Amino acid sequence: MWGGLGTSALTNFPHSADSGQTDKALTGFVALAKQVLTRRQALVAAVAAGLGVGAVRLVTPTLTNISAGSGTDWASPLGSESARIMQLLRRATFGYTPAQLESALSAGFGKTVDRLIETKPAEPPALVAATTPGGRFAVTQLQQWWVDHMLTTPTPFAERMTLFWHGHFTSDYRKAGDNTFMYWQNLTWRRMAMTNLGSMLMQVTTDPAMLRYLDLATSVASNPNENYSRELMELFAMGADTFSEEDVRQGAVALTGWQLPRPDSTAAANGTGRMLPVYTSQKSGVFNQRRAFKGSVTYLGKTGALDTQASTT
Repeated sequence: MWGGLGTSALTNFPHSADSGQTDKALTGFVALAKQVLTRRQALVAAVAAGLGVGAVRLVTPTLTNISAGSGTDWASPLGSESARIMQLLRRATFGYTPAQLESALSAGFGKTVDRLIETKPAEPPALVAATTPGGRFAVTQLQQWWVDHMLTTPTPFAERMTLFWHGHFTSDYRKAGDNTFMYWQNLTWRRMAMTNLGSMLMQVTTDPAMLRYLDLATSVASNPNENYSRELMELFAMGADTFSEEDVRQGAVALTGWQLPRPDSTAAANGTGRMLPVYTSQKSGVFNQRRAFKGSVTYLGKTGALDTQASTT
């Protein structure tokens, strides 16, 4: 799915966050974590098994002979170096040009894997409408801007992972209510795409679009909202049936206090009497101690005055 930005722009666009893939991906990530595999090993395994990046699942404890036939009646289609490289580029990027394929074939499979996973994500060119003070833009402009970057980025694996996290940590642009927030979210997801889940969850929690989408921006100690607490555990981090309803309630209490960032100024909307917020730079949510719960909670087996950091790691 196209996550929070709608589906029309990518109806036929192949990527790792298709509907139904998120649960498979999380299962794969858990399996990988238990085996203490490196990202390089995980990517090699995904290619050898013919899986997409968002659906990595290892079914054996080792990577030995994953792409090899188990008998004389089956021959692996990935038996040659060139076949493995083409499979890698199809699964870990958005395809390849003849020049890109030639470069990868020249470098070899191993060095191509290293280049894909070790290169820092390239920042996309700024969306001009989003960086113009008081500027407003349609979600279709944001979609087109991102698709253009997918097709031209020099770091396609990182962009593929950005798309995966966009589908996993999803937000609906209609409820977010400000496409500038969705633009910021896209930038954040890209910058964190190759990091670890613990650090990701703190950034996800304080993302303005997420704060509004799952109502954490209106959750206060006197009236905690449970939406984000539940989604954090069930969809984002742990999975169903791994926590109790009391964990949901206590987590909601521990996460209170966040609110949307204040705009730097306001500007009149064209043709209306409404005043719109103006931001001169990207911002995260703001923690307001007066709105937060200050007592002790018991959450996922931990008891104490737990803050957001303790609740998300």
